[in-house]
Amino acid sequence: MPRLWILKTGLGNPTMLALSVKPKYADKILAGTKTREYRTWRPRKVPRLFVLHVSQRQELVALVEITGIEKLENGYAYRIHVVRKFRQPVKCRGRLGFWKLDEVTLSTLNETEVVSLDRNLAD
Repeated sequence: MPRLWILKTGLGNPTMLALSVKPKYADKILAGTKTREYRTWRPRKVPRLFVLHVSQRQELVALVEITGIEKLENGYAYRIHVVRKFRQPVKCRGRLGFWKLDEVTLSTLNETEVVSLDRNLAD
């Protein structure tokens, strides 16, 4: 079964960020029916990849790519798509905005089996 290998596939960046979303939106992102994530803010540096965190469940569930950003009248729309889904969610407390995953969580994610792969990011 394929493994995630975030430190390798995170484009050489050992710092991986996560973004928390509500369960109803996370489910739609995972199903591929929600392809934009709306926020009123834009970080100074937008990551290409981030880990999707489901807020009320306190779980990391997928690796997501940001393919573009649209400026809206009252915020931003991040165009996103899931590149890898975790076979089992990884328990983790979340935060607001993009936040850095700690080394222990990264190690756990590196050993996590994935369900789907985007061949553009495969090793």
